[in-house]
Formats: sequence, structure tokens, C-alpha cells
Amino acid sequence: MELATVGQTVWGQFLHEMKCFSNEDFAIDRGLHTRYRLLFIMEGNGILQIGTVRHSIISPAFYCINEREPLQLAAHSGVKASSVYFHPKVINYKLSLRENLFDNEGLATSDIQDAWLLEPFFNRSDGYYGCVSIDVSFVHYVQRIMEEIHQILTTSSPNWPCQSRSYLQELLFLIRRLYRKSKETAHRIPQAPPDIDEVIQYLHVYYRNKIGLDELAKRFHTNRTTLNRKVNSVTGMSIVSYVNSLRIQLASSMLCNTTLKVTEIMDRVGFTDDAYFIRVFRKQAGYTPAEYRKQFGSL
Repeated sequence: MELATVGQTVWGQFLHEMKCFSNEDFAIDRGLHTRYRLLFIMEGNGILQIGTVRHSIISPAFYCINEREPLQLAAHSGVKASSVYFHPKVINYKLSLRENLFDNEGLATSDIQDAWLLEPFFNRSDGYYGCVSIDVSFVHYVQRIMEEIHQILTTSSPNWPCQSRSYLQELLFLIRRLYRKSKETAHRIPQAPPDIDEVIQYLHVYYRNKIGLDELAKRFHTNRTTLNRKVNSVTGMSIVSYVNSLRIQLASSMLCNTTLKVTEIMDRVGFTDDAYFIRVFRKQAGYTPAEYRKQFGSL
């Protein structure tokens, strides 16, 4: 599928290397080697594989994917997403698909500023893999902009290339601001033999649910002792400890990057008892949830 928009009645035959999909279909592989991909996940749980590494889905969040990173949606529950595919030259005609945009020759100061805007797409580290969490208060705002981009590129309204570019820049400025303040740590999913990998994927999708060991063992046709031993051999933790670790990492991200109440975060990551949540959080993070937000929160 061509990831560009061609002018029809307005700016006839003008090729604008940008395309928006309001309902992303993860079954279709597109954009690799040709486009950056701004993926907005509105809701849902699951696993994204970015390149060769799998990560827990955080929602709502932006995922800033460059043209070298194939992306797959693995096990999931209720994921809703939209995407904008674009070539860096949509932002600045001097920018090209390079490993580091700052390496482009002949860049003026204003060009470097535009490259800086795209840094979340090509910078990678152990703690950052392209995910920028957003506060739930931004969701409707982002949805509106994504819908505007889709509408503009679909209908070719007057000045549609400039309009779509300006909306994209608006999103990129928001992302860059959040990226700079983000304290998120990636939760990588360990590689495991197929039978245990299926269990681990299940835990990453349904961590919000009450997970009983007997029910889990029955689901995967084994007994709780064998299941715990196999999961421990891959993760170094019991099933209960692994699920709590996942929940606390996700709660930590929400505490840092959103203004959600602590009780709402507790519920969203699968805890039902306040005292137990605080106790587990303090054991893993060294702070109570309120202390953690005060110390590391970016909003």
C-alpha cells in the first residue's frame, strides 16, 4: 500500500509522503524501510514486538517507530489504535532516512531543531524503546488531531499539505515535551520455550484480572508446582512475583506520566486492596506510590 497522499482537485498530483489510518490494522505490515510511524494506542493490553524485542503495551501512549523497526502485535486484549506514517522530509525537506537525523549534512540551526523534534523516533536506550506515555486527559485531544489529519488527507481540503503537516507537528511537539520528562522504564518480555512463552504472554495480557494458580495451571494443562517451576526458570520469579513486578512497573509509569489518582492506578494494574498495593509497591520501588510520584513525577 502506498504510504503517501496524492493531490486530486487541490494541489493536483502533489505527492505528500504522509498517510493516516484511523483504525490501525496490525495484521498489515507497512512502513518498513520507507516511513516513520507514529502509533497512538488509545486503550488495551498486550504485547508489542518492536524489532526483535517484546514489550508490554502501555495505554494510552504514543509509540514512535522508525523505518528500521518491524512492529508486530502479539497477544492482546481490546487494543484500539491509529497511526500516521510519514517521511522525515514532511517535517523538513532536508531530512532523510538515516540512523541519526543529526548526521544529515548541510543542516542549518532551524533544520537541527526539526531533527530534534524527531529524536523520539531514532533514539533508543535500555529504558526507552519508542513508547511515550500520556495522561488520560490528553486522549480526546490526540484523538481529535488524528481524526483531523485523516480527514484532511482523505478529502484534500484547501491547503491540505500544510494543514496536515501542522497537525503532525502539533503532535510531535507534545511527544517531544513528554519524552523529555518521561521516567518510564521498559518492561521487556523474556524469551522462553513455546509452552512457557504462552503462559508469559497470557500474564502480560490479563494482568489486570485475578490470576489464580490453580485456574492458570488448568488452562495450560499442567499442575501449579510444575507451572511455577517452569516460569521461575525463565523469569527468576514465581508467577505471583512476576505478575506483581509487571503490575508495579506499569503503575510506576502511570505515577510518573499521568495525573490519575493512586486508587485508579491501583485498579488499572490489577490490585484490589489498598494496603497490599502500597506494601508491594514499597517493597519493589523503595517508596510508597505517593512518595514515588512526588520524587519522580513529570507532570
